[in-house]
Amino acid sequence: MKAGQAAIKKGLAVSAAVTAVLDAGAAPCVTLVEKVEQHPSELEHDGMNPVAHCLAMNNGSQCGYCSVGFVMNMSEFITNNPKATKKEIEDAFDGNLCRCTGYRSIMTGMKTFASDWSAADEANRMKCLADGQSASQLPGTVEIPFPKAARGRAQPVQATGDRQAWVTPLSLAELASLMQANRDKTLRLVHGNTSFGIYTTEYPTTRMFVDIRLIPELGGRAVIGKDELVIGAGNTYNDLLELTGAELQRRGPSATALVAIHYMARRTAGRIVRNAASLGGNTMLVLKHIAGNEDPFPSDLFTTLVAVGAVIEYVKRTWPSFSVA
Repeated sequence: MKAGQAAIKKGLAVSAAVTAVLDAGAAPCVTLVEKVEQHPSELEHDGMNPVAHCLAMNNGSQCGYCSVGFVMNMSEFITNNPKATKKEIEDAFDGNLCRCTGYRSIMTGMKTFASDWSAADEANRMKCLADGQSASQLPGTVEIPFPKAARGRAQPVQATGDRQAWVTPLSLAELASLMQANRDKTLRLVHGNTSFGIYTTEYPTTRMFVDIRLIPELGGRAVIGKDELVIGAGNTYNDLLELTGAELQRRGPSATALVAIHYMARRTAGRIVRNAASLGGNTMLVLKHIAGNEDPFPSDLFTTLVAVGAVIEYVKRTWPSFSVA
């Protein structure tokens, strides 16, 4: 059997198209197969994703179910935040779950990318002993494929189906006219669309989805005054966190209202959801489900905004004009 095993190893090493076959009691032989999947060697490709490589080399792969999410999140985060600290990297994963409870090893692998990763951190790291196959998978650079044709500004989309339609107004005036003209239909204003997984029964009955992401009056830069902060409803949770974080750096912890808002916004959902969820969307979900027999939408941030005396500006429609109240 030793000779047969040697022949098998040699046959596989010589050609991927040669498969060794060993029958019980028979001499080893080889057979040719017509088609073999191509597996480039470490000398033929740019290397595997370094985030995935660090995850594996720090015993963070576990069962693998959550690995793709961690790798995707970290690849984006480190690309946009190349000087991130260990604390910032840890905070970026508040929305990623691992059912194997392997967070220590996962976070160790991710924190090796940190700007403040030290020699002491490296000395205390529990290293993974790589086998031959793992060692041959050399890490490359983080590359996020993004077709050039898709890198332009978002364009409005109009679509109509059998019973539903999707429209994209480009101004508050156009939105108001659209809602007035379709007031006999069930409309749903869409921004981040993060409520889809919560109120699933509301979507089939909607006749018109109105995409409000491209309305400039709802987004844009915030207005910062001495005693006030005005921010558009179309801004996301992470936009709010960046804004309040910068203001707290400037004003200090004595700005207790900002401290409360920043604290609660930081503890709402996870970073991935906060990248999409809008302040106006969160507010309207609370107001829509605040009464009646429907399931309420609990919002820590909305509660905080009420506590600090926040005021909502809204569009008051008086056909054929509208005003902000």
